[in-house]
Amino acid sequence: MKKYHLLNGDCLKDQLQNLKAEKIVFRECLVEGKVQGDSLKDVLTNRIPFFEKNYQVSAAEYRQKSILEISRITEIKNGDTIYLWFENDLFCQVNFWFAIHVLFHLGKDISLFLVSPIKDTWMGFGALSYDELLQSFEQKKELTKIDQATIAHLWAAFQKSDWTELRVNAKKLSGKVNQIEEVVEAHIARFPVDKKYGRPEESIQKIIASLDDPSFSNVFRAFSQAEGIYGFGDSQVKRIMDRMEN
Repeated sequence: MKKYHLLNGDCLKDQLQNLKAEKIVFRECLVEGKVQGDSLKDVLTNRIPFFEKNYQVSAAEYRQKSILEISRITEIKNGDTIYLWFENDLFCQVNFWFAIHVLFHLGKDISLFLVSPIKDTWMGFGALSYDELLQSFEQKKELTKIDQATIAHLWAAFQKSDWTELRVNAKKLSGKVNQIEEVVEAHIARFPVDKKYGRPEESIQKIIASLDDPSFSNVFRAFSQAEGIYGFGDSQVKRIMDRMEN
């Protein structure tokens, strides 16, 4: 029986370099771009054009750094344990939902635990010391088969942009996954039906109007403080702003 730590990025891997354990790094940003596909292989293969266009990552590099690495989670065996280190923001949560979807549908007898930051902040693991990361691990929550099924349904609803199913399943997870209902509402608010811009765009508009120096670095810093719930990096915010200008 083996134990794996599934980490939400290379920064966390660096923070946990002193943790002697089997680590898998989830290098993706499923919160943006197309997410079609039923299997892990289908979804990630369909992501290649997005990364080529938006991140200048070649197909070969994406296969090596993302597909091969993430696919390691399919190699787990009955009796193994996986600790999933994912933050509470939307960016990390969508990746988490997909990981659980894949693991749940393997149909194996495995134990899954969610490790969340101990501090109630959108800054996530990056704001924690090594000792605080270990405290976060000590407060991990086991995900029952029912939890896993519900999270897998969240991923399916996310793929289909089914707001009703997202809300129903998020409500079931309230108390198990921190701020899950709030995060789902923030995602839905990205796609308004009665106005031109969603919540991120409107927030950026207000920030630009309030700044004496609306340079990108200042806008991004203010957006991260105001809308940390999204967990967007500079690339995501830059693309939002570019779309607003077109």
